[in-house]
Amino acid sequence: IIELHHSALVHLKDDYSSNGIERDLNTEKRIKLAGKYLKQWIAPYDVKLQSFSSLITELKVKNEQLNEEIKNRRQFQQELLNSKEYFQSLIEHGQDIITVMDENGIVRYNSPSIINILGYGQNELVGSSAFQYVHQKDVEHVERVFQSIIETPNQISPVDFRFEHKDSSWIYFESIAKHIPDGRDDSIVIVNSRDITERKKNMRKLQGSKRKLAEAQQIANVGS
Repeated sequence: IIELHHSALVHLKDDYSSNGIERDLNTEKRIKLAGKYLKQWIAPYDVKLQSFSSLITELKVKNEQLNEEIKNRRQFQQELLNSKEYFQSLIEHGQDIITVMDENGIVRYNSPSIINILGYGQNELVGSSAFQYVHQKDVEHVERVFQSIIETPNQISPVDFRFEHKDSSWIYFESIAKHIPDGRDDSIVIVNSRDITERKKNMRKLQGSKRKLAEAQQIANVGS
């Protein structure tokens, strides 16, 4: 700016001097004329400054948009993490066991809830046939249902059976299964199993009570 101001004054002197005769200008006029020439000299730079100012404004807007996008992504990631933790908690502490098997009944995955319900480690049965743990009186029926599921993809089939607990006791399961022939890991069968042992015990007690009641009524009728 100082250099431009000096150049303007020099230009002013050259403009107002002719044939060696310098015009007489008072200080106020000199300042005004110097300002005029200074403005002319600065004009090209002013255009560039305006251009830079516009670019800075544009970059500021884009930066704000980027910050907003980053904020939204972080919020989405946190929500996704929360949902994963929620569903993981459901799987671990739920009343159902989710099992993935291949078409031959070989276990590929068990949900963590198997630990609390059957006493096995989550991966303890992986690689083994699920049918070897089914009660011998139920296994034939379970195999028939399983084969029907394989032959009818996407059909949901329910079945009740007994499954061996790690402590050698028997757990009654109510299971629903579905065959997915075009799964990510080839053809798979997904089984959702719920422990209904207490329900079965209560049903047997109820049936026993009904039988005893019927017997008592029959004896009463004979006595009368």
